[in-house]
Amino acid sequence: VTINVYVGDSDGTPLEGINVSLEKVMFANTWTDVTGEITPVQLWDETDASGNAQIKFTTPQNRTGNFDVELIENGSNMRSGMGYQVNSLDVNFERGEDKWMFAPDENFTGTLYVYGGDGSPAANRTVEVMLKSHDWTDVGVVDSGITDASGQFYVNFSLAYPSGEYVALIKVDNGASEIHEWLSIQSMKLNWWAVGESSGRPDEIETTDNVIVTVEVRSMNGEAVQGANVSFIEIMNLNGWISENTPEEDMVVSFAVTNSYGRAELKFKADSLFLGEYDARFNVSANVSGSMTTVEAGAWFRIVAYLVDVDFVCPESAENCDPRRATAGGQLTARVDLSGIDNITGETKICLDYVRNMFSGYETDYSDTCGVYNAQTESMEVTFTVLDEQSEYDAVFIIHIDGEFLGDRWEWFKVGGELDAWTWVQPHNTWAGQNTTIGLDVWDSSVWEPVSENCTNVTIVKIIDGKTWTVVDDNPVYSLKGVNKDMEGPNPSDAYMIVFIPNATLAPGEYMAQIDAVCLGKEVKTEAWFRINSFEVSTMMKEFVKANDTVNFWFKVTYYNGTPIKNATVTLERMVDTWSWTTLVDYNTVFSTDHNGEVIGNFTAPDNPGDYNLELEVIDSEGTKQRVDRWFRIWQMDVSLGFTDEYGDSKLVFWEGEDVTVDVVVNDPMTGEAVSNAEIDLNIWLQEKGGEDNESESEEPQSMEFSDTTDSNGVLSILLDSSELKAGFYEADVHVYHNEMGDSKTRKTFTVKLFDIKISGLDSLYITPGEQLNITVNVSNSTDDALPNGTYVGIGIEQLGMKGSDENTNVVFADGTLSGGSVSFTLDVPVNATPGPGVLFAFAEFDNKTNEDMQFIIMKGNSTINVTNVTGTLSPDELFDVNVTTDNLKLQMDPMAMHLRKIGSTISMFELMSSSPESGNEMFYESAIYFENVSNTGEMHVMLQAQPKSGNYTAMLIFSERGSLMMGAPEENTQFVFIDYEVIGDTEKPAVVDNLVATNMNTTGEVELDWSYSSDNVGVVKYKVYYNETDTNITDVSSWDEYIRLVSGSQNSTIVSKLTDGMQYCFA
Repeated sequence: VTINVYVGDSDGTPLEGINVSLEKVMFANTWTDVTGEITPVQLWDETDASGNAQIKFTTPQNRTGNFDVELIENGSNMRSGMGYQVNSLDVNFERGEDKWMFAPDENFTGTLYVYGGDGSPAANRTVEVMLKSHDWTDVGVVDSGITDASGQFYVNFSLAYPSGEYVALIKVDNGASEIHEWLSIQSMKLNWWAVGESSGRPDEIETTDNVIVTVEVRSMNGEAVQGANVSFIEIMNLNGWISENTPEEDMVVSFAVTNSYGRAELKFKADSLFLGEYDARFNVSANVSGSMTTVEAGAWFRIVAYLVDVDFVCPESAENCDPRRATAGGQLTARVDLSGIDNITGETKICLDYVRNMFSGYETDYSDTCGVYNAQTESMEVTFTVLDEQSEYDAVFIIHIDGEFLGDRWEWFKVGGELDAWTWVQPHNTWAGQNTTIGLDVWDSSVWEPVSENCTNVTIVKIIDGKTWTVVDDNPVYSLKGVNKDMEGPNPSDAYMIVFIPNATLAPGEYMAQIDAVCLGKEVKTEAWFRINSFEVSTMMKEFVKANDTVNFWFKVTYYNGTPIKNATVTLERMVDTWSWTTLVDYNTVFSTDHNGEVIGNFTAPDNPGDYNLELEVIDSEGTKQRVDRWFRIWQMDVSLGFTDEYGDSKLVFWEGEDVTVDVVVNDPMTGEAVSNAEIDLNIWLQEKGGEDNESESEEPQSMEFSDTTDSNGVLSILLDSSELKAGFYEADVHVYHNEMGDSKTRKTFTVKLFDIKISGLDSLYITPGEQLNITVNVSNSTDDALPNGTYVGIGIEQLGMKGSDENTNVVFADGTLSGGSVSFTLDVPVNATPGPGVLFAFAEFDNKTNEDMQFIIMKGNSTINVTNVTGTLSPDELFDVNVTTDNLKLQMDPMAMHLRKIGSTISMFELMSSSPESGNEMFYESAIYFENVSNTGEMHVMLQAQPKSGNYTAMLIFSERGSLMMGAPEENTQFVFIDYEVIGDTEKPAVVDNLVATNMNTTGEVELDWSYSSDNVGVVKYKVYYNETDTNITDVSSWDEYIRLVSGSQNSTIVSKLTDGMQYCFA
């Protein structure tokens, strides 16, 4: 056993010449002194210039369990810590519920796995579970027994004990091996954090700022606790655990009551505190489940003179690098920007104190590695050489600015070989004997570029059982597909594809495929994890829902050959809050699958924002079990995003040069009330140019960024600079943050055009190779006048990039000139056109400018896929049946359906590009669905869910070869199918707004407008406020075009400002 010791003073300076010696070794199982049983190697040492020393000895023989080591520093200051654990058996524990906090009287469950040194199951071994309190006091033996033939033991005991922290000590063979499982029994869940009031920065507060401690109180089922009393106790200085005497005048808020979100804030001034680390202690008293409970806790924070950050940076000479990655023995550079700090005269430096291996915990001293302040660059940098061991590390930096010690900063970095590799598997849940695709993604660490296309000798070496860690297949069957230019994995890159067939004899469970390759002449070793299923469970459910919504779900259970499993038992067990991993609802509702192997049901979403899991168990007719969970989210805030023109009209298509206002409206999802002072980050970026100035050589702006806060009506309106909005497709991304309600985000797209290009003659989304198309293109300007005769127009079909190709490919192209605003074309589609998705595009050139329009099309393949049509109209969110047949039994339905708005027989590329999970346009099935072989015809029944708003839609289903990886551009044999449907929703207009009055007018240019709430059968989303300047009263406002304000539907008043004193205004 080697113990590495570091000794330093309070500011982090290493101390040299300190004598460190071993005092004793204690056998923790019986708290017996076993110092006499160890074999000494080096029982004392003096710290070197870096403050490091080492103690070495050989552990006692014939003892297994835990040992504590006690050290003495300079013969006086004793240091004690857990030393090591000795086991003669390999033990692992898997909790029944992945959580550490439990409610009183809950059961703690889990499975203990015991293996011998050779990896074989250790049967008939005695197991004893001893519960201890946090101070290691025995509570008692709570469970015992022996392992079964597979080396497993099921642990189950009741937590009928007082609130507090406990540890379950699980011993095998009277201590031959043991494992500890920490747990906490609580009647309420607390979360807390400290931030600077001005900076908003967590944990670090400047001396000139106020400290805000936010406390969040929830019941054990995850519900916010309103009315809990939160009271300040004291501030503890962690340098000696000394209570600070905080002046009463510095306590801004010392007592608070939690609001409807279960949150309360305490606030005090920081200027009376010295620099250093503190713990703000507080009490929480709440009535939870009918009984009063009081809990004491503390929020850690640090008082600093300056707020600075450490960032890794790339060398100036590097064209492309990841600043946090280095090859073994390479160098990294860390920088601190001090441009906001004036008059630096004292000692200012950054030192790398030590580097800690995140997996082994081993620390390497770097305390002599420092960088000093550079006045010219107003920053300081430190460059260090990383270790040779490939792993992930934490670098701990010590910072002094102007003579003040700012504490340490922990920054992650990675040391790799010259090449880094990632893998992923699709589907992750697969079947023995069936195709599975592995993506291998290899990068050159020195330049941070993909190099998968330079890999050879790609080999799946062996398959290892993830539980027993034994080799189960040393001759795997696989085929190499080579580089995929368009796949998207953990990092978009050129990925190497391997189609792998797991051995048909593999039992259900987790497995690891060991993969070797040679890339750029260097060896690469990595692994890919996958699960073998007995059957497949496909699920369809919305991932983003609203509080208290009724959420529909659909499950389909099939064998690997697509045969539905009838009369399987599906138990909806519970809903879990993934933040606290507490059970919100215990359902234990049992369903039985129908003749299609399907179950349909629903549940009510919680009333609190957050992330949740729906957990189920499926049991087939043979008793084989499989657990299934489905994640969903309730946003912290309802965020709507809209675009209006200068007249206040809501639109998604604008003319170049036209004013565009982006309106962000934020509401509380539970109450519907407006959320004011929400921080908005808006990014407008150009997805794809729809036009260009043929004479201009300048690059158009790729993005516009804005930051602001919502007003009292929960609205932020931003007028975009029309001069920067050139023709093209734009995406607006919005991230919303509120200090009490958390964050939410949304996105939406809009188009800016130069000309109006209309394509007609395309009667279907499908195009058959060899088909002749007769297409007419009409082009007009913003005043609906036709462009002049002779204007150049081009048209064609472009195939979207297929896997293995570098770019899109033109299938056919023609050009001509306008006559009377239109031009007709005959397009002969080649008979050898590759099946797959593409676009029909048309563009016009006029006055040295070009504009383009595109429509989505599908080139039909050789396989025939037929679907049933939807009859009649659908209600919002209604589930509906689709029957699919095919002559190609090798196909699968990929686990995603896209619901797109359809205009006539076409889908614009704009609609396709605006799709996202958050928008609700994409529905995921979690796993692929296979066709059932019925008399050599593939048959499949699936359910889809209609969109929530009225309109004409088409649902796009994607079919690909079994086991193929549909993650980027489609495979060449991928087929697309469209199902049209219409949703009829809200058709009733809101009531007219009455009783509009102006009050509280003042000479500062403000007036308050109030009105009576409107009513609607569904609900009012927002009000638009218009105004006009006039000298006479006007009753007809139909010509008014000055839109000034959006107001949330939950509000019936607003304040209009910046009015001119003495001027008359009319509002509507």
